[in-house]
Amino acid sequence: MLNTQSGTRWGDSKMSAVTDLVDKLKHDADKVYSGSASRAPLANIMDASDVAVKLGPEKHLRWVNIKDVNKVALRKTMGYERVSEADGGRVLGDEMALFVVPTAMHERAVKEQKEENVRRLSSHKTEMQQVAENTARILRDKYGVNVKAERLFTDEGE
Repeated sequence: MLNTQSGTRWGDSKMSAVTDLVDKLKHDADKVYSGSASRAPLANIMDASDVAVKLGPEKHLRWVNIKDVNKVALRKTMGYERVSEADGGRVLGDEMALFVVPTAMHERAVKEQKEENVRRLSSHKTEMQQVAENTARILRDKYGVNVKAERLFTDEGE
């Protein structure tokens, strides 16, 4: 093997020593890891079904990142409370903790979110209908032309 820096040849003993060192480092790197074992599925780590059974169907559980103060504050304003250890609450590392809210509040928030999504998806049509109505009004008031707003805006997407 040619040493590219000095232009000299390395001996077989030096090359095998380097290869052995690389193999040892790779082996050591495989043994050292932080956090949970890589073979542990995230679904198993964050499974809180035992707590859900204990609290009953009238409660909705959620993991919250407690390192992010803003997320904790947001969830508290939404009605979430941290699950006590007596009720089976737990913490994953120093980041994630179980929070609970009444199911009725959670379902109401999901319903409101769905309604808002529907409104946002149809808002462009509503805006164009308003433009057509304003245009029809201007044509009628300024120019005496009587045009229906429905003729100015056709919804060809449906």
